[in-house]
Amino acid sequence: MRLTLFSLASMVLLSCGGEAQFVAAPPTPLSPPESLETLLTATVFTDGRFGMTCTMRPEVIAFQALFNEPTAPRDFEFLTLNGNLQGQLYGLCGLFLLAPERFDELVPQFAMSDEHVLQAVPCMLNHPKVSTVIKSDSPDTVRLRYPSQPLKEWLLEHPDATPSSLIFDIVGGGYTASLLAADGCDPKEKTLEAGKTNA
Repeated sequence: MRLTLFSLASMVLLSCGGEAQFVAAPPTPLSPPESLETLLTATVFTDGRFGMTCTMRPEVIAFQALFNEPTAPRDFEFLTLNGNLQGQLYGLCGLFLLAPERFDELVPQFAMSDEHVLQAVPCMLNHPKVSTVIKSDSPDTVRLRYPSQPLKEWLLEHPDATPSSLIFDIVGGGYTASLLAADGCDPKEKTLEAGKTNA
């Protein structure tokens, strides 16, 4: 079934209706091949926030499933090189933590892009430039204190911030932290595992 922009907007609006949050209903598990395919052909780029109904988007489910695989660094690199535009951005979010040197090699070409990407945020769709998704100019953008900092820890350090008001970009780590925060994934533990695997 092909989703039109109208039907996508309807899905986003139906999933909203309250303060954005990072807790979702239990998702339907995806296999590694299903996760990779979901992200390779992702319809939208999104973060881990949900509306009142706590509906977890398939892209978020797929990102978390792929992140927890032993082959995750390789899979996210493949995604960055071979996915559609949305998929490539998810790939960069994974590489940010799991393969930072490869991330640094690949991100500059996206940082200069004038393309626009379809993005789903709580209760709305927009079409930002890829370059602003990579690096936001807003002084209020989430900047993690260290790459694997969990978003809940960052929020404790910034008590005036609320989930619905957060501004993310990829180089500051906000998108990666948000995608992982949706199911309580511990990025510090996974990053340590990835380091052992790549050693």
